[in-house]
Amino acid sequence: MTRIQRISHWISLVFNPLFVAPVFFLIMLLADPSLSVSNKWLLSLIVLTFSSFIPLGFLLILQSKGKIHTIEIDRREKRVTPLLLGVLHFIIGYFILRFLKAPPLVSGLMFCYATNTFIVVLITLYWKISLHAIGVSGPFAALVFQCGWQVWPLGLIIPLVGISRIILKKHTIMQVIAGTMIGLLSTGLQIYLFFT
Repeated sequence: MTRIQRISHWISLVFNPLFVAPVFFLIMLLADPSLSVSNKWLLSLIVLTFSSFIPLGFLLILQSKGKIHTIEIDRREKRVTPLLLGVLHFIIGYFILRFLKAPPLVSGLMFCYATNTFIVVLITLYWKISLHAIGVSGPFAALVFQCGWQVWPLGLIIPLVGISRIILKKHTIMQVIAGTMIGLLSTGLQIYLFFT
């Protein structure tokens, strides 16, 4: 493995969608002045559980049983079942957030995770789209709605992750571009139509 491949590997690992999701959720919760400290703690626990802990736990179980090789699930045909379960726990997380009266953009992002993941399931039946690209571009779009364009430096993560996936030969340029477009456009449109 070359030096650039090692760097790309670490970028890909650090910005895995399971690790990115809770970070963006936490930023959105911490940046919301309308929430009390206790509400921020409770909602943080909910988003961490449904955006990271449950799916990561499920993937680790699959890995321990030899059903998948890594939590990144490199083989397209192995992705469908974990993704469908992802849709389920994102939907549950969304309804819990709504019940707890979470800020609309926070519950909206969880809703977008459910719908975007379902879109990915349909695409994955025929083509291997970049989950990493969707995983960084989608929450970035939601964060822009909350904080405005001053968060644009975080958008630099998107090409950084995309290039790393291409260097590692995990995806083609088109798979990364398609993932980025779905993340940005689908999330942005849903947030605009339903949660603002």
